[in-house]
Amino acid sequence: MVGDAATLAAQDRGSTVLAVVIALLALSTAFIALRLVSRFGVVKKAGNDDYAIILAWVSDVWISGMESDGLLIAGSFSHLGCLSPSAMGRGLG
Repeated sequence: MVGDAATLAAQDRGSTVLAVVIALLALSTAFIALRLVSRFGVVKKAGNDDYAIILAWVSDVWISGMESDGLLIAGSFSHLGCLSPSAMGRGLG
């Protein structure tokens, strides 16, 4: 079922998804920073799990960046009728 442009634009969930991605990234960054401060600053000893957490956090930042790129530039979570031809090409290519 194809609707008019205003209806399709109102159903766009990109901004909601982007807000959730940013909020969860900020929350995870805060908790990881607190853990690393306690391990490196208080205990003065880090284990392999701390380095694994850092690696996982870097991966999370990378994936969040790619997801944000898809939301902002390629038009993810938007109806196809709302996308510009350049956004369609970027999303498909």
